[in-house]
Amino acid sequence: MAWLQTDPSGNFHISFRFGGQKFKRSLKTKSEKQARRNKVRLEDTIQLVETGRIEMEPGVDVPTFLLSDGKLKKQHVVNTAKLADISAGFFESLPEDSLEASTVQMMRIHERHLHRLLGKKLVLSQLSFEKLQQYVSKRAQEKGHRGKTVCASTIRKEVISLRSFWNWAVNAGLLSEIELPSKGLRYPKATEPPQFQQLDVVEKLTAELDPDSNEAKEIWARYLEGKKLREIADETGRTLGSVTNTNRRGTKILRERLGEYIE
Repeated sequence: MAWLQTDPSGNFHISFRFGGQKFKRSLKTKSEKQARRNKVRLEDTIQLVETGRIEMEPGVDVPTFLLSDGKLKKQHVVNTAKLADISAGFFESLPEDSLEASTVQMMRIHERHLHRLLGKKLVLSQLSFEKLQQYVSKRAQEKGHRGKTVCASTIRKEVISLRSFWNWAVNAGLLSEIELPSKGLRYPKATEPPQFQQLDVVEKLTAELDPDSNEAKEIWARYLEGKKLREIADETGRTLGSVTNTNRRGTKILRERLGEYIE
């Protein structure tokens, strides 16, 4: 139900799942004995909440409440950060030249779509998997370039930008240490050959992702697929588009091998 980890300085952190979300919080101790005691107390409190013996008021900071044995309540409500404020804070806090100008411009475009469909006043702690899936589905129905609908890779990048805003809010103490509920999102099926990314672009896209997440595996699968097809193009003297179009079956097999662990 809960598990312990240590950071480079030796301090213990505790992670746990509650209400379908993952939380992580520092225990501010280097004592394994104390950390284990806190873990047992946390698991006991979670059981008391789940069985209704302790009532948790709406809006409380979940880790603070549970780690206090259910005693700290209203005065610790911190999950009121809104999407517009968080994205603005993210861009304002960016060190000069920390990201390429083109990357910042792209994330600004993503920000506008997120504000438009999710709402500027969305309280991030209230963002559910269902609401995020609705965002993906709505974007997939909108018109993109050349009159075609927005492709899956574009929507994935928008979700990655949202995760960057989210992680900044967590690090800034404006949001509890919970994961963006994006695991298992379903994206539209590609209707055209994917736009293969260069290695540096792939590294940026996956920098903040869990290496074992489906999203990271999918991005790397696309990169490796493109790398293989480029090698075939170089060997045969044909264009990448030609190789891709005439090797659809081979591409499908390659993607199945590369993505065999992708849901």
